[in-house]
Amino acid sequence: MPLAAVRRLLFSARLENLLGRSLRRGERVVWRGGPDAVATILIWRYGICAGVLWLAVLYWMSPGDWLGEFIVPLTMMGGCLVVAPFLMAFRDLQTLFVITDRRALILRAAWRGDSSDSVDFVRMDDAPELLRVSDGVAHLNFASGMPTSLPDTDYTGRYGFRFLPDAAGVLDILMATRGRGTGPFRQRQAVAMSAVLDHAHARMRDIRRISMRRGPVFLLTLAGAFIGSHAVLASDTAPSASDDGALPSFVRPTHGARACWRAEFSAAQLASDKNRTVKSIALSMETAVAQPDADWPKGRTLYNYELAISFANGRHGRALGNCLPDGANAITCGVECDGGSAVVTHAQAGAIDVDFKKSGGIKLQYCGEPGKKLRFRPKALEYRFQLQRLPDAECPAVTMPDWDAGID
Repeated sequence: MPLAAVRRLLFSARLENLLGRSLRRGERVVWRGGPDAVATILIWRYGICAGVLWLAVLYWMSPGDWLGEFIVPLTMMGGCLVVAPFLMAFRDLQTLFVITDRRALILRAAWRGDSSDSVDFVRMDDAPELLRVSDGVAHLNFASGMPTSLPDTDYTGRYGFRFLPDAAGVLDILMATRGRGTGPFRQRQAVAMSAVLDHAHARMRDIRRISMRRGPVFLLTLAGAFIGSHAVLASDTAPSASDDGALPSFVRPTHGARACWRAEFSAAQLASDKNRTVKSIALSMETAVAQPDADWPKGRTLYNYELAISFANGRHGRALGNCLPDGANAITCGVECDGGSAVVTHAQAGAIDVDFKKSGGIKLQYCGEPGKKLRFRPKALEYRFQLQRLPDAECPAVTMPDWDAGID
């Protein structure tokens, strides 16, 4: 359906009613029309493309969970880039331009309320200007020094009809209605308007040429920035051999030392809240001290972990990886390849708190593991678990994958 038909179908009756209420006694309508909504969309086409690319890159990066809580505002930014031009076009459909025998009016039938602005002929400039937007569409400015708070005023105070189809023809109607359609003044006006149009055409040709050259470059730059930031933030961070932070307080920093914690939930606890999905959760840690080599001349200490989760629906899985220091009193146990993480802190009587709120969950597989993917995405009730310490003798060994066998 053409947009003009949409305007007639949705807003014609309301705009006509608003026009009837806005006309003065004895005032006669000479011309009426509306802005070109399609031109509004085309002007912002690069913004739409940038928004689509923005959302596509966010979707590509979303499985990693490293964006965390920032995914919402970033998605809203991309959505605004895509949606805003269409909202402006819809606003154009709610707009009616009118020329009467006394003044020019701009009427709007918006959801937040009807509005009517007008400029009398005596308030208009002697030489209105046309600013070309695209083929057959231009801005017709007929008044200067207007308040910039008005929606149809630019930053210099020029006021008029925006995105106007056949603007040159409408200008002729406006000048003729003002009683200046013939004589020497009209000849001077024609010369002045010809110069304005030539200048506007030249400027728009330059802008179009620059846009065609820089538009794709802008999109490629945006894509490169996203991919580069993703590579930096997702890069592996190796623990420092001399700064283990709070890690030794969870498991001794000697080769083969183990520690483990566990929490289980009864059938009654699971039945008491339908939002509870975890039947049991266990964290095991084991220290591995590597001897000095070419890559690590001073050697290094790795704090390996296995996080096993069993669900009420019978599914189960485990995450494998290394725990790293996270501040003075906490550690973070994560899965490589943007697989999420858990923040672990001490609780009373040797217990620990395992918190998934920061990352939004964890992938219950190690990086590159084949098979069906299983990810724990907790709701608010299961953001944090308290696990009780088990005797070291009951702690299982943490068997890490053989990375040199081609798993990465």
